[in-house]
Amino acid sequence: MADVTVNKPRPIVGINGERYETPRLSLDITHVKCSDGMSDRVYRDTVSVVIGRKLLRGCGGERPVVVRPSPASILDGEWTIQSVGGRLVAPRTSPDVSFSGDRISGDASCNQFNGSFRFARGVLDAGPLATTRRACVMRGANAQEAAILRLFGQRLSVSRNRNGKLVLAGRRGEKMVLAPRGRR
Repeated sequence: MADVTVNKPRPIVGINGERYETPRLSLDITHVKCSDGMSDRVYRDTVSVVIGRKLLRGCGGERPVVVRPSPASILDGEWTIQSVGGRLVAPRTSPDVSFSGDRISGDASCNQFNGSFRFARGVLDAGPLATTRRACVMRGANAQEAAILRLFGQRLSVSRNRNGKLVLAGRRGEKMVLAPRGRR
């Protein structure tokens, strides 16, 4: 293909890029990541050039974008449930929860539970959860377990407090505070 030289036209700025048009050539720069297909490089822009009837596509941008694996979810790991509904957990109980991939499991105070969950945009949707059905003799543990399972049955907003603990909040303001296992 022969070289094409044109004066630089004014850009037509769009929502996600720019377009440059001349009678002989049009150039579209879209600000969408692009892989050149030949290396591990990812560029900031997708580019298409039309010269006459010929269409050329490629990648552009000043420097390649470094692609890193996405960070693990803030939920991933093993957590000790420290408080439920604003109350510290009942004495002689140690409720906990683990999140791995899309699976949730734990100890609700007396019974074990497990199931699947979705976490997106700071919202946790767990369940339905399967639980064992052991009888608990401690009244406080029964109420605590019911509160934990009731909370996990709701859509919960998830945030991290200044101490690195997770705060799971339900629709009616009910909260559960989780600390990384091994940390109080």
